[in-house]
Amino acid sequence: MIDDGDHMTDSQVEKALENWITSFRGGVIVLLVIAVLYEKDLHGIGIIDRISQRTEGIVQVPLGTIYALLQRFIRLGLIETYKDPEDQRKTIYKLNRRGKAFYKNIRELWLRYSVAVNSFLDSMKE
Repeated sequence: MIDDGDHMTDSQVEKALENWITSFRGGVIVLLVIAVLYEKDLHGIGIIDRISQRTEGIVQVPLGTIYALLQRFIRLGLIETYKDPEDQRKTIYKLNRRGKAFYKNIRELWLRYSVAVNSFLDSMKE
């Protein structure tokens, strides 16, 4: 019997696409949060707003996601915090030296991969 490789149902294809989007989106959000903090110290909502504005609303970062990610960055030693001088209730997040090096590395990797992937996809026939 010949295997034509067409074994996935439509719902399985949709689930696979959802899983891919979740993984891809997670990596993009990491890059964008680090990029925002490379540019400027901000509080969580400020980071979310800046990403939304700079991506013209394409990338939306949920509130729970941003704070979980920021806590992970703190544990990894990439960012530090301080209280907003104008509003002591707000915590400001700041990239430290290690975080800046991390940003430069993932930015370079993103740029290399995106050029290579775009070139590959542009060369494909539909």
